Amino acid sequence: MSAVRDDPEQATTPAAGTAARPVRAPRDEDASPRLVGRRLRWIALAAPMAFFLLLEAVHYHLEHSPWWSPEFAQAWHLAVAIAVCVGIGIFSWLMLRHIDRAEGAIVMQNRDLLLADTVTAATHGQPDAQGVADAAARVLADVPGIGCVRLRLNPREGDPALEAVAGRSPDLAGTTIPALDRPLAEGDRAVGRIEVWASDHDLPGEHIGPATESALSLQVAGAARLKADFADLYRRRDEGHAFYAILLAISRQSGTLPTLTDLATHARDLLDADAAAVVVTVAAANTVRFDSTAEVPQACSDGSTLLGVGLPDHIDEVTGQRVNPIGCLHWGAYAEHGVTSPRGNVGTLRVGRRDERPFTERDRSFLATMAGLASIALTSAKVREQERQREVLNERTRIAREMHDSMAQVLGAMHLRLRMLETFPSVTGDADTAEQVSALAETADEAYRDVREVILGLRDSDKADLTLEENLEAYTAKFAAQSGIVTEFRNETGGPVQLSPRTEVHLIRVVQEALTNVRKHARATRATVTITGTDATTVTIADDGQGFHAPTDVPTTDGYGLFTMSDRLSLLHGTLRLESYPGIGTKVIASVPEPPSRTPRS
Repeated sequence: MSAVRDDPEQATTPAAGTAARPVRAPRDEDASPRLVGRRLRWIALAAPMAFFLLLEAVHYHLEHSPWWSPEFAQAWHLAVAIAVCVGIGIFSWLMLRHIDRAEGAIVMQNRDLLLADTVTAATHGQPDAQGVADAAARVLADVPGIGCVRLRLNPREGDPALEAVAGRSPDLAGTTIPALDRPLAEGDRAVGRIEVWASDHDLPGEHIGPATESALSLQVAGAARLKADFADLYRRRDEGHAFYAILLAISRQSGTLPTLTDLATHARDLLDADAAAVVVTVAAANTVRFDSTAEVPQACSDGSTLLGVGLPDHIDEVTGQRVNPIGCLHWGAYAEHGVTSPRGNVGTLRVGRRDERPFTERDRSFLATMAGLASIALTSAKVREQERQREVLNERTRIAREMHDSMAQVLGAMHLRLRMLETFPSVTGDADTAEQVSALAETADEAYRDVREVILGLRDSDKADLTLEENLEAYTAKFAAQSGIVTEFRNETGGPVQLSPRTEVHLIRVVQEALTNVRKHARATRATVTITGTDATTVTIADDGQGFHAPTDVPTTDGYGLFTMSDRLSLLHGTLRLESYPGIGTKVIASVPEPPSRTPRS
């Protein structure tokens, strides 16, 4: 079927059932072209008058000349008649030629409008820009005289270019120069190009005019806007689902590790990234419990905790330890946002792409919202850990009270009765019996001291309302009073020390275990507990006792409590080192990667 018709009246009216063409409303002079324009009217009026006045001027000049005669007058009248006929003929030819051109322009415009209506009708309802390009190319290829049409569209910045080819001679595309090559634009923005190859000597521009190009451009831009609107709608829906899922997991207390891992998964999927991770700082990681299933978070060599998806293993070639891969590998595009809490920075949410597609402002805004949810998750986990620690302290206090009211008093009474039994004549008269009673009294006294020390550790050494320094000072003072060993606490960090509650509890337990070893095994007269460090925190428990040959590695069994201390420090990504030699005393050195805080306790 032909998309061009010669009936001007019918060409200007859209076919029945055809959707309205989304083009700019034309102005009056554009919508109703006239056969006789304003300039032609002035020419039609002025030219005959000018010709008549010219003849009259010549006639007047000749009549008053000396060589005017009746014979010359007759010849003059004949010349004037011939000149008038020739002038009328030339004037009529010029007027008809101009009218014919105007009529041809109107016919071409009507053809263009009809083709624009046909293109609009064919492309109406197409789901995307590719469908618009294919439908428009098929319609344009049906125009007589056109052998091949190629549309190259770039409907939206950042989207891949689209191409559609149609026609009776598709082999012409790419092998010959197109007869028509024009850009398609919507306003000031180019949306593609149209290339046409003619199958005969007709010029494609006679059939494809500005109206068709405008209609095609508007349809392409409209399809791009529709696609963008739907994509934005779907993305808002997916983002809302992600926010709801993370908030639901936080409210249900599903566990810190699975919640943050799901958060990283949503960030990776919705931002079309290859990897995402939540990197939790050392201080923040020590305040929460990553309670989950068998999965454990990945620890990096800098002490941070990594919870991510899509990350490869990355090992430091120098230290041989695992490091944070999202910060070490080369990413084509990279974005991050800090995870902050009222107490300061607690981590970073990071995403990366291996290709070079940049992250948009919309992507970064979504990343900021997810970082806020990560902060809520970590704060909630910290509150739960503080509540758990409070319950542990209450339970320790209850156990200490029970031990004091029952076991300690029983052991104390037993020790006193055994000492009294040693004075009985029936005991003093038998050397073996006296030795056994004395040994039992010593054992009861040792058990009583152990119970008192346990009560001290359970009740008085880790009060939540005291700082680490205050807790250690109080414990060392009571330890010295009970054991008779001069014990001193020193802070050599240059300022007040405030670690995370979880770290403080574990360090207090390490100090208690080490001092218990001093009392039981060192035979020391003096002990010191010293805190040092700037980037990390180190607690050293030293004594002047008898010493021993320290093992190279920490024992895997609980000899002298070393394994227990090492296990506590491993939970904090810390280390335990033992220095001792016979006759020079012993040093237990516990280090954690968390630096001493310089901010006052709130």
